[in-house]
Amino acid sequence: MTQVGTTTTLALLGTLAFLGLVVHWSLAALLTVLACVTGAALTTGTRP
Repeated sequence: MTQVGTTTTLALLGTLAFLGLVVHWSLAALLTVLACVTGAALTTGTRP
C-alpha cells in the first residue's frame, strides 16, 4: 500500500467513525426527547 492509499484509508475510516458518532448522538437525543414527551403526555393524561 502506498502512502497516499494509507492516508486515504485512514481519512475514510475517520470520517466513517465521525459520522457514526454523529448518528449515534442524534438518535440518543431523539430517543431522550421522545421519552420526555411520552412521559409528559402520560403524566398529563393520568392527572385528574
